[in-house]
This record gives sequence, structure tokens and C-alpha cells, in this order.
Amino acid sequence: MIDQTQATGSELLSLVRKIMHDVNTPLCVINLSLNRLETVMDTQPHPELSKSYEEISASADKLLEIMSRLDQARAMIEESGI
Repeated sequence: MIDQTQATGSELLSLVRKIMHDVNTPLCVINLSLNRLETVMDTQPHPELSKSYEEISASADKLLEIMSRLDQARAMIEESGI
């Protein structure tokens, strides 16, 4: 029989994995769109687009940092055997 601690750990691990998936999917779309935007800006410079690109890119980088911390939490939960 699984005790409450194991069930909680399993539920927490499941939640962390779901959050990682839910964040990663739109993050991939954002990064692909940024790559396309960068390609267009290379051939047709546009200062306003450049500023937006930088803002979106900085936000995507922050999300990547969050994903890294979530991955560390996931690994800690898995290693703990909860």
C-alpha cells in the first residue's frame, strides 16, 4: 500500500512534469517565431520590430530559466524516492 508521503510525491512529480510540458510547448512556438522574425529583420531592418524582438526574447529566456529550475525540482523529487 502506498502511504500518503509517496502519493504526495508522485502527485507533485506529475504536476511538475505537466507544468514543464505546458510551458515548453508555447515556448517552442515563441522561439521558432523569434527565429523567423530574426530572419526577416536581417533582410529588412525595422527598429520597432527590433525592440519587440528583444523584449520577447528576454521573456523567453526567463521562461527557459524557470524551466531549468523546474527540471532541477523534478530531478530532486525523482531522486528522493518520495
